[in-house]
Amino acid sequence: MKVWIGVTLLIAVAILLVMSQLLPWPFHLHNNDTVQRIYIGSMGISNQRFLPEHEDPSSSEFTQLAAQVSQQLKLIYSKNSVLAKYFNRNSVQAFSEGDSGDNSIVVYYESEFDVPVPERTTVDEAIESLEPPAESEWSQQGQGLLKPSDTLNISSIISQVIDPRLTRSKLTKRKFFNIHVRNRGIVHSPGFPDYPYPPNANFQWRLRAEPGHRVRLDFHTLILEDDCQRDFIKAYDSLAPIEKRALTEQCGNPQKSLSFFSSGNVMLLTLVTNEKENFPGFEASYSQIPLAKQTCPGRFQCSNNKCVSKSFQCDGWDNCGDNSDEINCNCTGMFQCSNSRCVSKTSQCDGWDNCGDNSDEINCTCTGMFQCNNNKCVSNTSHCNGWDDCGDNSDEINCTCPGKFQCNNNRCVSNTSQCDSWDDCGDNSDEINCTSVVCSAFTFHCSNGLCISKLNPECDGEQDCEDGSDEANCDCGTSLYSSTRIVGGRGANVGEWPWQVSLHFKGLGHMCGASVLSDRWLLTAAHCVQDTTVYKLSQAHKWEAFLGLQVQNQTNEWTVKRGVKQIITHRYYNRYTEDSDIALMELDTRVSLTQHIRPICLPSSTYFFPSGQEAWITGWGTTLQGGAATAILQKAEVKIINSWLCNILLNYRVTGNMLCAGVLSGGVDTCKGDSGGPLSVANSRGRFFLAGVTSWGKGCARIYAPGVYTRVTKYRSWIKQKTGV
Repeated sequence: MKVWIGVTLLIAVAILLVMSQLLPWPFHLHNNDTVQRIYIGSMGISNQRFLPEHEDPSSSEFTQLAAQVSQQLKLIYSKNSVLAKYFNRNSVQAFSEGDSGDNSIVVYYESEFDVPVPERTTVDEAIESLEPPAESEWSQQGQGLLKPSDTLNISSIISQVIDPRLTRSKLTKRKFFNIHVRNRGIVHSPGFPDYPYPPNANFQWRLRAEPGHRVRLDFHTLILEDDCQRDFIKAYDSLAPIEKRALTEQCGNPQKSLSFFSSGNVMLLTLVTNEKENFPGFEASYSQIPLAKQTCPGRFQCSNNKCVSKSFQCDGWDNCGDNSDEINCNCTGMFQCSNSRCVSKTSQCDGWDNCGDNSDEINCTCTGMFQCNNNKCVSNTSHCNGWDDCGDNSDEINCTCPGKFQCNNNRCVSNTSQCDSWDDCGDNSDEINCTSVVCSAFTFHCSNGLCISKLNPECDGEQDCEDGSDEANCDCGTSLYSSTRIVGGRGANVGEWPWQVSLHFKGLGHMCGASVLSDRWLLTAAHCVQDTTVYKLSQAHKWEAFLGLQVQNQTNEWTVKRGVKQIITHRYYNRYTEDSDIALMELDTRVSLTQHIRPICLPSSTYFFPSGQEAWITGWGTTLQGGAATAILQKAEVKIINSWLCNILLNYRVTGNMLCAGVLSGGVDTCKGDSGGPLSVANSRGRFFLAGVTSWGKGCARIYAPGVYTRVTKYRSWIKQKTGV
């Protein structure tokens, strides 16, 4: 019997052992259903003074105070039965000056807890309800909190769960930047504006103004992914991402003014990205403004301490001079613009941009008025009046122009405007094919002094001038092919672009492109030959020109290398605006013109390149923004872009001496290494004219960011004067 009982017990123990391997015990269940919960917070300490060393996490002052904070936080958590069970660790992120003067400091910290899933809400509520311990809570006995010998006097606590987007497991890049906002400066996303921001990143900029000042942040450009769950920026009125101190969250491309102010002398700016497609990012300026030292009884006090009438607040005008009277407005009984300004409700859809950002004229029904494609309302008399009243030119499209002259761009102008020697249409079409031969800025000048009004008569195969000068000097602009840094392009054929030149700076290799004008002269961009702190790019003898080249570092029987005798940069070149970005190079020895080396035709000063016309860009520049240069000559087709539209897209940096071309949907553009190369446009006979010189752009191949070229027609007389060509 005893043997049987023993055997039975052994069997029972064995079953329990087996079951222990098959069934999860409560301890394992607790671990498997636990989540890591991170809480972010700030704590005001009234008996510590902020020191400059507290900005440096590696300093002994930072380390010592951080240890005190962590110890005291742990004691506070131990008093709460919920928090005590799940607390894991603390880490101090930063310190800043307190609000109460020299003898106060603010600490920003993270606390990590291992929380059972069902307890998350309970722990969240316990964290958010934390308050500074009262003096009565400290005790030297077993009751209450054990008071350390170096107790920190805690004046305030703000704590809550961190935004889960900041703790995504795929965030592989996390970087902090510390910026002192003493002088005005610029902050931008990594890579801006040359290439997109990196994926899976969490960047944080800690902005600190001097004591007694506030931080001001003004965004100039913001282009992120539209979904804020993927990519977003966020600004906080603190040095930690505490939701209760958030000032703004933005994504996409907001079409409004974005200006933000801190209440104290610190601000945190964050950028969080995911692994999906990335965008250009942002650029913002920072500055500091004094805290208010005066009051404005009965008046509105601006952020710069200026006092203005309260009636000026949110009236749609910047009365303060820093726009602070137009920020965070509550437009009770008025219309609120997208830029937060307030205007009268009667201003909405009245055909006038009262807001300054046109938001009062969007999504209107336009009763008794003309409705633009962008939903703006304008007066019916604006329709087909020859002016872009809508802002998208839709009031000047598909016009029938009864009793008026219809321009090639569909605008309507008075019949008396035709052939009056003024460009009333904006595309010169009212001054083309006129019977009058009065010379003007829009007529072609024949060598005999007479003029003709035919559009682009030179080298079109028809003699229009009595002396035949419109068909003289036409041995140019043709290649072996009858083809009617390039991004989105393809390899060119040998001899297809015989006017393309590769300019090498000795020791650096290919630097820029150029165009053949004659057997002795080349045309390139002025910015290619500007000295840097390291290289004297203006010295002619340090350059080499390769003509007839197809593949870099692979010469053949039709490739010619020449030195440069002199460089002539346009006297009005402006390296800040890139205006007059054009330069001539004279070769040290003439070259023989062949099928592989031929000049491109130079347009007359009256030559017209209409919007929408096809053009070609060529060069050895990078085929991807931020990538390496290509070895094989690349070509790509683009279109001439309307100048007024291009000016809007490029923040009004396009002058009358510039020409825009590209693909508005992006993907095709010139890039680094293509500078100085040609923008080639073929006439009706397939002969190519030099419309532009590759100059500058907003990145490479971006959406709604066409390339900008020096407009060669503006410099035709200068080229003639310097070269005789």
